[in-house]
Parts: sequence; structure tokens; C-alpha cells
Amino acid sequence: ASRSSVTLRESLSLFTAKFRLLARTLPRRAAVASAVWTVMGISYYGVTLVVTSVGARRGTDDDDLRCSFDYPFVFSIFVAELVGLLLAFVAIDRLGRVASLASAYVIALVCLFTLPGVLGQTDAALVVLFVGLAATTAGSGILWTMTPELFPTPLRATAHTLVFAFSRLGAFASGYLFDGATLSVSQSCITIGTLMLIAAILTLDLPETSHTRLE
Repeated sequence: ASRSSVTLRESLSLFTAKFRLLARTLPRRAAVASAVWTVMGISYYGVTLVVTSVGARRGTDDDDLRCSFDYPFVFSIFVAELVGLLLAFVAIDRLGRVASLASAYVIALVCLFTLPGVLGQTDAALVVLFVGLAATTAGSGILWTMTPELFPTPLRATAHTLVFAFSRLGAFASGYLFDGATLSVSQSCITIGTLMLIAAILTLDLPETSHTRLE
């Protein structure tokens, strides 16, 4: 027990020292990356909750908690995740990390701002949600790829731990905000889309890391 306690203290001491070094050497980059990762956590899970909300068919009785899902509709949209990853694979080196990530967020937010106007049209909603989820997934994949390239080796693990923690906070919040009870589908789309716009702008402040040799 004593050895475990010493090991834990040493690990915490090392992490604290590296965190302070990160805050002292690359504070702006760490702050921007943390903000973008927070939005990624909120938006990725938020969009998936919007998809299930749109695909839900409420019961006709007095029990508002009972619902069924249009499973073919929902499944067709979630195929977009595979498409998004393929698009990220193609675009990330051709367009660069920053341009690819910002473009993914812009495409996704356009879809989110469009969705409230086509909620009554099944085919149009399917297309808009498909493209929006594909772009959101692509953005997530690009962000996972570029983040380790933003920080030197001595700080890479600490920085990635920090930004990932922020993304988990965003994901946690999305479960309460976009569950269909707190905000309507239209309100959720506007909220997520606005956050994606902020993330797209912040992304432009990050350095381009394509073809960068890791230190």
C-alpha cells in the first residue's frame, strides 16, 4: 500500500510538472485545442442525439416516455460515420489539417442550421442529417490525428490527456442538453451549430502540421 501511495504521488507530481510546463510554453495552443476538443465532445454526441430524436416516433398514449424508432431511417444516417472517416482520410493530407477540420465544421453547421426547416420532410431530413453526421465524424477523426502533432514529445501525452478530458466534459453535457427534453430539436441544432462555428474559427488559430516531423 505504501509503495502504491508513493507511485501515485510521483505520477501526480510528474503530471503537475508537465502541466505547468505546458501552460508556460504553449498556453495559447493548449487553450485553443482544449476549446476545440470541448466542442467536438459536445457536437459529436449532440448530433447523434439529434439523429435519434428525429428518428423517434412517440407513442399515442399518455405515456410521453414511450416511443419507437424508425430504425431504417436511423441506420441509414449512421452509415455516414463510415463515409466521414473515408472523407477525412482523403482530405487530411490534400487540404491540410486546419483547412480540413474547419471545412468539416462549416459543412456540419450548415446542415444543422438547415435541419429545422426540413424536419417535416423525411427524405430531406435524412440527407441533411447524413451529410451533417459525416462532416462531424470527419472533424472528429481529423482532430484526433492532428492533436499529437501540435505538441512536442515531452508534453504530448500530457496535452492530449488535457484536451481529451475537456472533450469528455462536453460529451457529458450533451447528454443533458440534447436529450430532447431540455432543448427541442431546432434549439439543439442552433446551439450545436453555433458552437461549431466558434470551433471552426478557433481552428484557424492552430498551426498547420501536415508533413511536420514530430520532435
